[in-house]
Amino acid sequence: QAIELGDHVQLERAAHSLKGSLSHFYAKSAYNVIIKLEGLGRDKSDMSTAQKLFLDLQREMVRLSEKLIVINKQ
Repeated sequence: QAIELGDHVQLERAAHSLKGSLSHFYAKSAYNVIIKLEGLGRDKSDMSTAQKLFLDLQREMVRLSEKLIVINKQ
């Protein structure tokens, strides 16, 4: 929602919060994307870049979810 609204402050806050949650998992790719999103919010960078990174983050979160499902079944 922050990306759609062009709200850099909210983007930084949301990314920072998610970064804390992701730090509990070994999800390096997702973590790296969220760091970039947090930086875009802080630096008030172009939101079109944030939109692309958000799509990358969604893919990484699907991968993490799939890995967690496999681990849970073991």
